[in-house]
Amino acid sequence: LKAHKKIQCLHFDAHFDCNPIDHDSRPSHNNFVSYLLEEEGICKWVAVGQRGIGKKKNNPSNKFVNKSLSNFKKELDKEIPLYITIDCDVLDLNEFKAVSYPQPGAGPKMVDLLDALRILIKDGHKIIGIDICEYNPKMDSENYLYGRILSHFIAEILSIIKPGNLN
Repeated sequence: LKAHKKIQCLHFDAHFDCNPIDHDSRPSHNNFVSYLLEEEGICKWVAVGQRGIGKKKNNPSNKFVNKSLSNFKKELDKEIPLYITIDCDVLDLNEFKAVSYPQPGAGPKMVDLLDALRILIKDGHKIIGIDICEYNPKMDSENYLYGRILSHFIAEILSIIKPGNLN
């Protein structure tokens, strides 16, 4: 945030991650978005892929929007730097199971997320960073099949978001 006056975040996740902040709470996997929404430099948080119980929670901030994979792009401003975070539990459980908090219901496939990233690059969005979280090797098979799948997914992301495409 220090390098940019304001940014927007695109958050692919099956969970809400906006639980309320209590006076004695610390940032964790289920409330970190609530903390980030308090940051002055974050002007918009676009969540994609939420499903299950948490999807029905109230909007925690006027900065927060929950969209589907097919209609999130209209929420993003090409002139504002974009940070992307991908939680592996957003993926369809039939395709990726090695996560700590799996969420039932159909999620996007890896190819869907890769296509979305290609479109963002093609449309000229200023991507400043990307992270991937929530792979849990303890939930993987004995031969780490999902870890190997994830490494290919990361390689594909890196081929899309080349150093020249990061701002």
